This record gives sequence, structure tokens and C-alpha cells, in this order.
Amino acid sequence: MFKRIATTLIIVLGIGLGSVARADFVEVTATGTVDFNLISSGELAGVNAGDAVTLTFLLDVDDFLDSAMFPTRGYVIDPASFDLSIGAATLDLANPFPGTPYFVIRNDDPAVDGFFIGTSPDGFEGVPTDEPGIFGDFGFNYLVTYGNDPLPSLDILDATGTYDFNGLTVFSFGISDGPVDALGIVFEEMTITAIVVNGIPTPASLWLFAPLLLVLAGFVRRGKPA
Repeated sequence: MFKRIATTLIIVLGIGLGSVARADFVEVTATGTVDFNLISSGELAGVNAGDAVTLTFLLDVDDFLDSAMFPTRGYVIDPASFDLSIGAATLDLANPFPGTPYFVIRNDDPAVDGFFIGTSPDGFEGVPTDEPGIFGDFGFNYLVTYGNDPLPSLDILDATGTYDFNGLTVFSFGISDGPVDALGIVFEEMTITAIVVNGIPTPASLWLFAPLLLVLAGFVRRGKPA
């Protein structure tokens, strides 16, 4: 939570100090519950079936890559905002990240709509985390597919709203260790919320947030061992 608040303040400060009149961001939140856990060591070893799962991250609506092959569009995930809480464990994206993490929208691909997280808008393969497994870093997999045509376009702002089991045909939500599905999560709900920064305070007034930002940054640094 502290990391998400700090990241949002950084975005607002950066916009204000840059004298930008308006910027649009999106926050994605997905929730679920742990179905099974085969991991016996490390931070995830204490996770139990039934534990709550929450995933959150931020996107810039103007920072995306369209696929040249499929009706998909990948929006770049801000790595600093990525927060995956599984029970008492917290995972971040691999740092440094090998490539670019995307939140991908599928519209009529070919007859379904949906979303996934990956390193390319061309295919679903998940993303590496900062938690080591047996076969390298654990991977995080997230995909939801809907057959009821909920998306009118590839514009993330057209996709704002709540997605649950209504129309859901396929989901993949969990942690992989190489070829092994090491921890399974039952999908519950995803919300996509637009964050519009409009009528930015003057740069002088923005500096009033600086002490709070420094305090939150300290919480973020202390929240996870190096």
C-alpha cells in the first residue's frame, strides 16, 4: 500500500513540476484466493490455501505497444507500482527486469476479449518476479478471457470497470517455477480505474508533499529485505 501511495505521489509531483496540465493513468487491481501451494522454502513457503491475494499496478495510458500480428495492445506496467500480495508474502517484478512488463488488452482475438500480463503484446508467457525458485526466479502468470465481448476497443480507458466471473471463459492466475505450477490462485475480480490528474497544484504547493513522500519512501525501502 505504501509503495502504491508513494508512486502516485511521485507521478503527481512529476506532472506538476513539469507544468503539464493533464495526464491520464490507470490503476489495475485484481483479487483472488490461494487454491494450492507447493512451495516449501523462501517467502512463499508460509502461504496457505484460502489466503487472500491482491495485485495492483499503474499504467500510463499513452505508453503502449500494439501487436503487429494480433488485435492486442500492451500497456507498460510501472515496475515501481507493481505489488503482488499473497497471504503475508509480497512479490515485486524482477529487478532489473529483462525487457518490458506489459498489461495486454485483447479485443476480438479472434472471437474473445481479455487481458494478460507478459513481456510482449504478442503472446501470454507471464513475467519474472524477484523471488528465487528452483528453476530460476518464480514467474507470475495472469490471464482472464471473456466470451461476452465486453471491450469496444484496445483503448484502456474504454476498458475501465469491474470484471468478475460474468462471461469469464478462461483464467490463469498463479506462480510458476520453470515448468511447474507452484502456486495456484482462484480469480475473483479485477477493476480498472482511470486516474485523471487535472487542475494540478502550482509547483510551490507541490513541495508540501515532499516530507510525506520521503516518509513513504522509507516505508517502501524497509518493507522488503534486500
